[in-house]
Amino acid sequence: MKLIIESWKHFINEESVDHDEILDKSKGAAKTEDDVSRIETLHQNIAHMTIALKELETRRLRVANKHKSDRKFLKKALEGLDEEIEIIKKNIEEAEKQIEEMSK
Repeated sequence: MKLIIESWKHFINEESVDHDEILDKSKGAAKTEDDVSRIETLHQNIAHMTIALKELETRRLRVANKHKSDRKFLKKALEGLDEEIEIIKKNIEEAEKQIEEMSK
């Protein structure tokens, strides 16, 4: 997870996405002019998913710390968060693969 945030944090400034920087990077990476918009969209998706992932992981830590003495409840409370975290990570990886395929 830390790698995902480290890879994308330069596109995220104070919980917002730097669309200009994403566009510049997309122009430099695209094989064709048509791919610029596609790569830009994928980069923006990843940046927004990274923000959501960070928020969910922060929430998970807070829940885990608050209910660490009640393991039965904790397991149930974390189940949904863990599922959502894994879904977002998977979607980020898939978007990164798509970018790689469209890049020079």
